[in-house]
Amino acid sequence: MAIVARTSQELSQAEITAAQKFVLDHPELTEDVTHNLNELADYVAGTWKMILNEETLRVAFKNLSEAGRLRLKSAAKLRWEAASKRVPQQTVDALTQSMRRCYLVTEGDEGFENKTNLLGYLQGREVSAATVQRGTEYLMGTGVRVHWAPRPSQNPPQDRGHKATSPSDFRFAPREDTNVGLARHSHSANPRFNGQEEAEKREAERKRFNKPDEDLMAGHKYVWKLEIDKAIAEGRTHTERQRIAQVAQQTPGGVRLQAEAAQKEAALIRKDRERMR
Repeated sequence: MAIVARTSQELSQAEITAAQKFVLDHPELTEDVTHNLNELADYVAGTWKMILNEETLRVAFKNLSEAGRLRLKSAAKLRWEAASKRVPQQTVDALTQSMRRCYLVTEGDEGFENKTNLLGYLQGREVSAATVQRGTEYLMGTGVRVHWAPRPSQNPPQDRGHKATSPSDFRFAPREDTNVGLARHSHSANPRFNGQEEAEKREAERKRFNKPDEDLMAGHKYVWKLEIDKAIAEGRTHTERQRIAQVAQQTPGGVRLQAEAAQKEAALIRKDRERMR
């Protein structure tokens, strides 16, 4: 269609129809139809002095878009509108709420991209935070970019440092607690940090439940462990020593029974050795 100079200031019905058809053919103009139509008509009829038709509107659309004078829908929003055209509003609301619970962006072009990608994954599935989370992991695994919303800080500034719990917290330290050496504040002298308090609690628990002294039990095990090592040492070859050690390890009932079994096995080996002479 040719570009024709206009002869009248008034828009004809044919020009209005051409402008309306141009908007339908370019859905990005539907972000603000009234504003965009006025801009296009003003550019073609007022500034350019031409008749509104498909050719002049295409040129005006290009120039005005580059100048930033049109209010256009983004490609992400257009894809989302196409994908959600027949989706119930209740499902869309559930998707948005679930995405917020998973800290995904729900607004702007990044939000439209997230919704479009997740809606494709959720076809035939229940919309919930769990399925949205699984869908997000699936999309990331296939290389699709996912846009995340900033998470709230787990340690906000108001919760850091010392908190006053009583009026005395605002007073100066007593004189006897100031200008003292490092030994006064050393953890090695504090029962809470040097292990003394914990040892006292263990001792009180042992006496309360009538448990044997840990030191006595350790000494008891150490003595019988020496007997096991002594029995193993009686083996003259690696095979004999391994045989005695295996018998001791496989004997249940405590270290004393293990030592007795090791001694019996060593005695059997000695008898076999004497019989072979």
